[in-house]
Amino acid sequence: MTLADHTCGGAAASTMPEGKDVVTVENKVSFLRPATGKHMICRATVLRSGRTLVFVEAEIVVGRDGTTAVVAKASSTLAVIPRRPSTN
Repeated sequence: MTLADHTCGGAAASTMPEGKDVVTVENKVSFLRPATGKHMICRATVLRSGRTLVFVEAEIVVGRDGTTAVVAKASSTLAVIPRRPSTN
């Protein structure tokens, strides 16, 4: 679930203009099978990036024995917020 949330957030943030960021407000994950394998990959697709909300879907796959298997599907809604100034 953390991998899906992080990947959805990165995909949503990539659509933001300067000075804006995103924060997750809703997250749903369907676990389809155990995530057994050596490699886990998550890919997210932005379905709609609006003025106040961004809708994203993600899929997590694992690699095992030269093949891949989908282990989870996620959907996420993120709110657009002003970016905080850096404290560095």
